[in-house]
Amino acid sequence: MPQSKTMPRRHALAVLAAVALAVAGVAAVAMHHGEPAARKAQRSAKLDPAAKKTYAQLAAANYKILKPTQTTRLLRYADAAYSCMSKRLRLGRPRPLATRIVMTLPPGATPRAVAELSTSCAMLIGDPPSDSSFQVRGHAVILYLPKYCILDKKVVARARPASH
Repeated sequence: MPQSKTMPRRHALAVLAAVALAVAGVAAVAMHHGEPAARKAQRSAKLDPAAKKTYAQLAAANYKILKPTQTTRLLRYADAAYSCMSKRLRLGRPRPLATRIVMTLPPGATPRAVAELSTSCAMLIGDPPSDSSFQVRGHAVILYLPKYCILDKKVVARARPASH
């Protein structure tokens, strides 16, 4: 009789060991298959410039450093915009910086009034150069080349006409 009690105990230990190995194997396979996805998510989070940043942080880091030819191209448009806008607004002359062209606004100028004026001038001088951005920021009008688009995807989707 003592042998019969030890045999089931050995059998139970063998079953437990087999179950433990099976669970460990399933966990290892799951972790192995999850690894590429986790790595891909980490890489895309690092590549995604919009990941967990405020709009102000995105805007502040969104300037390309201008090459001389880019500065010349943007300055040509800024000069034309200045010529048009300065007739109705005490705008500072275009000042080229490493990352943008800046024209200071007078005290009391509202973003809406400046935007309306720049829109009417764009009808005369044309749109800003391709891939550039012409904006009112703080107390200045800036012209720059953005590194990436920071528009909300929902806003962009609403602005696109539906294709039929």
